[in-house]
Amino acid sequence: MDRNYFNSNVENAPDEKIIKETTIIYDGPAGKIVVPHTPDSSAYWGTNTDWWYSSEESDDSGFRCSREDVPTILYFPALVTDTDRESHPKLSSFGVISMDKRLYDERTKNLFERSEEGNRKETEYLPAPLRKLISAAWKTLAPGQKEYLHTFGQVPRYNFDLSEDSPLSKDELSFEAREMLWRLRQIHHDSFQEEERISKLMEDYPDLCQDKDVMVEAMIWKGDKVFVHLPDNLRADKSLILSLVYPGRSAENLERLMNAVPESLRADRDFIAKAREKSKHIMKFASDELRSDLGFNRHLNHLEHLLGDSLNDRLTVDFAVSRDGTNLQYASEEYRKDKNIVSDAGQNNYGQGLQYAHPDLLDDKDVIMAAVFKHGPALKYASERLKADKDVVGTAIHQRYYEYRNSGDIAPIECASESLRGDKEFMLEILKLNPVETLRHATKELLADKEFALAAIAGSSDVLGYFSEALRDDEEIVLPVIEKNGIALEHASKRLQSNKGMATTAVTADFKALKFVDKSLLEDRDILLAAIENLNQESVERRLGDVVEILPKQALSDPGILHGLFNRVAEHSSSKRYKDMETVLLSRMHNNPLFYGSIMTTSLTEARDYLAKCYKLDVSANDAPIAGPKVR
Repeated sequence: MDRNYFNSNVENAPDEKIIKETTIIYDGPAGKIVVPHTPDSSAYWGTNTDWWYSSEESDDSGFRCSREDVPTILYFPALVTDTDRESHPKLSSFGVISMDKRLYDERTKNLFERSEEGNRKETEYLPAPLRKLISAAWKTLAPGQKEYLHTFGQVPRYNFDLSEDSPLSKDELSFEAREMLWRLRQIHHDSFQEEERISKLMEDYPDLCQDKDVMVEAMIWKGDKVFVHLPDNLRADKSLILSLVYPGRSAENLERLMNAVPESLRADRDFIAKAREKSKHIMKFASDELRSDLGFNRHLNHLEHLLGDSLNDRLTVDFAVSRDGTNLQYASEEYRKDKNIVSDAGQNNYGQGLQYAHPDLLDDKDVIMAAVFKHGPALKYASERLKADKDVVGTAIHQRYYEYRNSGDIAPIECASESLRGDKEFMLEILKLNPVETLRHATKELLADKEFALAAIAGSSDVLGYFSEALRDDEEIVLPVIEKNGIALEHASKRLQSNKGMATTAVTADFKALKFVDKSLLEDRDILLAAIENLNQESVERRLGDVVEILPKQALSDPGILHGLFNRVAEHSSSKRYKDMETVLLSRMHNNPLFYGSIMTTSLTEARDYLAKCYKLDVSANDAPIAGPKVR
């Protein structure tokens, strides 16, 4: 009898009868997996375990494992280490027993229940000795036998997809590796005690921690939280470390990783050179010798983390600053006062390097002109004197609007001095470049100037809302605007919104201006008919529902106005969208009192004709033919 499997109380090997009444699924160095089919075989294999039926005097009525749909599978891992034996002083057989949907663990006396979906909870995984047994058996079992253990033996499937960049093959993945990676994925990112749980997990799989491919897959999911627990040989593997260094990682973010890297790699020129191509912050963790090495750092795009000769060399500083001006913050005071270097800093990266220049150079017109010529908002770093300089501010403003808006920066005119933003002559000149941005930052005094306002509305119909209240009540200012842009009526004074002439002009330009007409005019049929008559094609074809919503309720009760709307839509009967337009419009008529007592029409033609006949409208000359959409 092999004492690695059975308790010393079991002295005899199984006889021929027991062998015949037992299916041995696996028998190897890692242990045994057996299925007893009778009470006697069950009693034999279960001797000195906590298997519920292990009495030598068996009772058939208590033996359920003979049922084909509920087989009993007993696992006996080999206890080959002192730790294994100390963990199980009572047993040399490892009494983990599967029956029905239960898994019994001798170590903890826990009975685990499967979920309805057949999955375990994340804390429910196989004990190490049992895992090793199943992992060994998995290499020899046929697919049908594996499925049998999955179905009846409570062996977890651990289903998941490997990462796209994984060096592993799912078909060749060992059971133990599959379980380890599955457990790792169950540890939620930033969950409570995440790192502690990863550390415990790595301790549970010491052999897998030596497998580079498995650890690469693990690090794809958990990064340096896994790396710090790797053995020394893998923590010295350059390719593994480089896989965890990527653009965007901050120095603080890299600290845990680099603290786990052997000291020798910090002085490895080849490794540091490759790593800093991915993240400039890697230089923080390089040896002082490399950080000071002039030859090693001469053509770097960044100065952060450099020391000694590297940071004091003019060519090195000039090279880095000319590519990213913010490097100026790491340069010495001598270079921050250097006009040529500061000028280079201001001409890239949106001029942000200027904030680190010596104040005297921020009052240098040549330096600031060079910067704002490349990026207008760099004006914000200029001295107050230069912010009031028309040449400098004019050059900054001439930068195209979308360039600085896309960078998330402020408008150059916003940086100009208040005196310049109130200079009528200067502001009239830049109105041509960007009326909206110019008016947004003009002074209150200038926005109350009628001559300035007239010049502004000549260039844009979207600026009425910026002017003073008095100018928005001036017909000479408001009328030209709403003739081009009817919805600008929103910004006109209440007096002009209630003016019939203004309202008619606005709705003629844009139907949506009805939303801003004073309520007192919404019963005026002339205004409503003018709005309907001038509906543009987009409003009819794509926004007809909105048109009906904008019309006041009383308008929809006026047969003449409603007939005019039907007629306007009819002009677009050749449109591909006509059926949609017809459906939208007729759906709004279901509860309209004008159609009470009639059979609800199914076409726009019928609805229009019904209104003309029922309400005796004289519209024969105005009716547009409704021929229906063209069929392609």
